Amino acid sequence: MHLLGKGGFSEVWKAFDLKEARYVACKIHHVQREWSPQVQQHYRSRVVRELSIMRKVEHPHLTRLYDVFEHGPTTFVAVMEYSGGMDLDTRLKRYGTLREADARLIVLQIVSALRYFAAQEQPIIHYDLKPANILFHCNNSTSVEIKITDFGLSKILPKRGGPNDDPTIELTSQGAGTYWYLPPECFETTATPRISNKVDVWSCGVIFYQMLFGRRPFAEGESQGQIWQNKLIISSARTLRFPDTPRVSQEAKDLIQKCLEYSPADRYDVVQLSQDAYLQRNTRRYTRTTERIVPPAAPRPETLPQPEV
Repeated sequence: MHLLGKGGFSEVWKAFDLKEARYVACKIHHVQREWSPQVQQHYRSRVVRELSIMRKVEHPHLTRLYDVFEHGPTTFVAVMEYSGGMDLDTRLKRYGTLREADARLIVLQIVSALRYFAAQEQPIIHYDLKPANILFHCNNSTSVEIKITDFGLSKILPKRGGPNDDPTIELTSQGAGTYWYLPPECFETTATPRISNKVDVWSCGVIFYQMLFGRRPFAEGESQGQIWQNKLIISSARTLRFPDTPRVSQEAKDLIQKCLEYSPADRYDVVQLSQDAYLQRNTRRYTRTTERIVPPAAPRPETLPQPEV
């Protein structure tokens, strides 16, 4: 086994499954004995929710869960699909922006996964889409296949088609998440906000912008604490500005604008995003060379969940 990443309460190891003859990623969760019963329960609930979602979904661009088992009373292990490439966050920090065609290819795969989430009997909102949670699968030298991972903050909506069919859900975990990638409604404190898959559409727009321009569109350079305390997304996201360089097509800018509309009523939902003409035009399958997009790198440390005390 080889350690891929370690956090305060979890660690991820690369291992080899002898029965299936494949590499896997084993995320080992440790429930700390010194935690209060409430914190222990919160941590368990979050991990159980994440694993229950992973059990239900199967899509080419979502990390698969193979197995879960316990090791003693305070440790349990999730055996997951292994992605051999770096994450998108590491790629952007090391090598800078992507060409528009390559960034669009990544967006197409993200949107495909989001469309799958939206089509479930109980639709799913990922809620933590960001470059660190997008892995380059890199199972061969000619693929730029990506995998979305980390479902620890995901939301499950009520079943579609019922008497109270509603594409929104109350946001009861306000304050969680990565603020640069969350829309303004997630920061409203006057009342409990209701959110929909338009949260993920916003995140997708921020990621696309970042891949093209090398920075996030709002609150760049600010800390998580400053963004929350000063409600910087609410105050800054009413106006979207595009840098003069690098040159990007107007169609790409228009798509980003529809993803980053301040009001959810004006913003694309997942279905509308998937039907946008810019994404619908003819495209090759995800088999482009990776030499320019993903230079060789060490395996990515897995994003690790943290308990909320």
